[in-house]
Amino acid sequence: MSGRGIGVAILDSGIAPHPDLAGRIVASVDFTTGGSGASLVPPADPGGHGTHVAGLVAGDGTASGGAYAGVAPGANLVDVRVITSTGATTVSTLIAGMQWVLANRSTYNIRVVNLSAGAPVTTSYSNDPLAAAVEVLVFAGITVVVSAGNDGPKRSSITTPGSDPYVITVGAIDDNGTATVADDAIASWSSQGPTAIDGLAKPDVVAPGRKIVSLRSPGSTLDQELPDRVVAGLNPLAPAYFRLSGTSMAAPTVTGVVALMLERTPTLSPAQVKQHLMGTAAPLAYGSLYTTGSGLVSAVAAVSAADQSAAAAAAPVSAGFAGDVYPFLFGQPLVWRDLGFNGGVDSNGVPWSGVNWSDITWDSITWANISWDSFNWSTVSWQDMTWESISWEDITWDALTIKEKTKGRKVRKGWEALD
Repeated sequence: MSGRGIGVAILDSGIAPHPDLAGRIVASVDFTTGGSGASLVPPADPGGHGTHVAGLVAGDGTASGGAYAGVAPGANLVDVRVITSTGATTVSTLIAGMQWVLANRSTYNIRVVNLSAGAPVTTSYSNDPLAAAVEVLVFAGITVVVSAGNDGPKRSSITTPGSDPYVITVGAIDDNGTATVADDAIASWSSQGPTAIDGLAKPDVVAPGRKIVSLRSPGSTLDQELPDRVVAGLNPLAPAYFRLSGTSMAAPTVTGVVALMLERTPTLSPAQVKQHLMGTAAPLAYGSLYTTGSGLVSAVAAVSAADQSAAAAAAPVSAGFAGDVYPFLFGQPLVWRDLGFNGGVDSNGVPWSGVNWSDITWDSITWANISWDSFNWSTVSWQDMTWESISWEDITWDALTIKEKTKGRKVRKGWEALD
């Protein structure tokens, strides 16, 4: 398994051309210029963060003789640039990038999205526009992997949209640069659960995230600010690699595993992918439900896990998803996962065969039995939704700073440097 044929969208600062990715950056689109972002552009990464993330997913180790290969070296990458060279973005920019992924998922076989970024939770995920946005991707059949955040060891520091119950939220461990788990420990800065306000158990899983070597974007912001992180490959005169730490590095490791899983079993739904990852993760003696989740991701176990139906998630979809997506799905055939679910009736006692669009409810019972992959998602136009009208204060992200949308305040803090 190498992830061959699987499209992985990297929502980040871009992906620079690199020998380890030759021929596999199949599309690049830039939403950071203030334009429509609808046209394809040459691959580039003025920030440096996205290239490092992309290499962890799909680098093949060409420039290092195989020493620094990613998890899925055969996967195709889709560069969705939503973060500027200074590490800034807006909610509307992120949502525009996600909408592009939804609209182009069939063209590039986009099956998984990596979002190594997050903002402090200030509201329930049910009322969070980013949570609603990632749920659209998940229910449209795209697995979304999100970093947990770098605000540990403080409890309830998981960032959004990692606080959403439908994404795969990844925390970081420090593997001390060895193959054995005997000397591993939770990275002190890895954000911990339960999630603020909703109290959900997060992160879902963990992966190595400290002092991780991946691809370098020469001349980028991080390259210039952190010259001590440069790592040589086969050519010491032109170092091709870079060392970074953070849950931003742990998440793409899991994204690569997801690509391997989908190559082996293309029919897996996002819910099944998440169930397999969590069900096969190795429990860690030093962790807990709110620090290491289900444990350390195991690529071999996750890829070889027997296919099975995924149970319905315990938490309801967000109010934003239910309210804003409803008009676009209204009238399409309703398909139920299980006609015997909840005793054969919905929360109002109506038999599933008798539920229609006029009496459907979005509570924790009715929505859970809907077969979401039965819908035609091409009708969903995010520009007509209300999410982008939300005004947010300045927010410091996992690996960037987001500017408040309506006032456009100056960035307070750029890329975060952990080690």
